[in-house]
Amino acid sequence: MGPPHPWIDAAEHFKRVVEEGTGGAIQVQIFDKGQLGNEVLVLQSMRDGSVDLFIGGASTISSVVPELGFVNLPGLFLSQEHFERALDPDGVLVKEISEAIERRGLNLKTLAITGGGVRHVSTRSKEGRRAEDLRGLRMRVPNSRVAIAFWEALGTLPVSMAFSEVYTSLQTGVVDGFESTVPAYVQGKLYEVAPIHIRTEHEFMVSTFLMRKDLYDSLSPEWKELVDRAGREAGEVAMRSGVEQTEQLLAELEALGATIISDVDKESFTAASGPIQEEVARELGIPHWLDAVRAAR
Repeated sequence: MGPPHPWIDAAEHFKRVVEEGTGGAIQVQIFDKGQLGNEVLVLQSMRDGSVDLFIGGASTISSVVPELGFVNLPGLFLSQEHFERALDPDGVLVKEISEAIERRGLNLKTLAITGGGVRHVSTRSKEGRRAEDLRGLRMRVPNSRVAIAFWEALGTLPVSMAFSEVYTSLQTGVVDGFESTVPAYVQGKLYEVAPIHIRTEHEFMVSTFLMRKDLYDSLSPEWKELVDRAGREAGEVAMRSGVEQTEQLLAELEALGATIISDVDKESFTAASGPIQEEVARELGIPHWLDAVRAAR
């Protein structure tokens, strides 16, 4: 992703705090717009030591830490307020997510578990207002078993692919629609090939900010404290920026040629998620995660 995007805002804040706090002894270089490859490749590069930091969607991490697929469940968080309470940096859920990542032995240290915007559906031409309106739609979804199961339950035809492939796939008709945050929709100019933007608000996107654990462990206690603070603040920036950018960019979409559909039956998109939430939590052995989310309502 490139600007405007909450991940870029978070990365720039982290860079500024760390560089200032170390007097320039640590330099942070930001690579956006897929310069280092897709998210899966970047994660692999962290594990082999050629990339030091990563900020991206929890769906990517779920390919190696399956438990994180749970937080991508549509309808899991009922509002922005609920989302923020559940992802309290000092709360149970964030602690559990961080431990799940680190006990996999993937050389990953969690700096923040945060937000990044709410997800909507966009299509090439279909103007859906209820979930059933999208039945039969070839729908791009992340490479997540949870996401695939949910969109299948709604009657769409899920197609898993990297987000970097979405523009071309829409252009050529490989897929008819996809779901994303508003910043990702605008930054990728996806309104050019999927001009129908449906405000489903079916999922609050969970983002992860990670660092190579061996690099973190090599830092002095003072610099570890600085990195911890910078990571926590970066998470707060991403959460706040996700809200602000969504509202700002929605106001600009029509001028960019998009058709915004706001009179959406949002419950029709999330009604199927309750039983799926319980099934996924049970299968992954994390029913206490679901309890923590529901306790934050």
